[in-house]
Amino acid sequence: MNAMPQINVLKGTDAEALLANVAARLRNGSIIPYLGPGVAELSKPDVPLTPDALAIFFGTKVALPRRARGNAWAAAQHIESNKHRSTVTGLMAQAFSAPVEPTVLHRHLAASRLPMIVDTWYDGAMRAAFGKRDGWGEVQGITRAGISEFHWYRFL
Repeated sequence: MNAMPQINVLKGTDAEALLANVAARLRNGSIIPYLGPGVAELSKPDVPLTPDALAIFFGTKVALPRRARGNAWAAAQHIESNKHRSTVTGLMAQAFSAPVEPTVLHRHLAASRLPMIVDTWYDGAMRAAFGKRDGWGEVQGITRAGISEFHWYRFL
């Protein structure tokens, strides 16, 4: 029998001390924010907010085998293998074509001048929060297919 994990909830001065410590560590760069799927949910965007939602989107556009249903990465791999990489690229552009309004958290992080922010989802809200502000850059993971280089990233 598996034991339920214990969740400790901090309150009062303990919570304030922990948050102050996290804020200080963010400012000095010893920790970085790591944003994943669902962070933009508060802005109620019309884009997939989770890998499950992205898998469902793929399934509405392409007939998927059972093994690929419900798994965004397996679905994308199937589409690429059976249609073409450009089909996956086009579906991703379609899935994330609606602009996503940055949340208060996105705007706060963008204004904080942190040394690094990791954003792992495709919604573009963090990029929008930075807007035209100077002094920031972006590194993206990319495909090596067709570029004849040994890089898996690009700088914007």
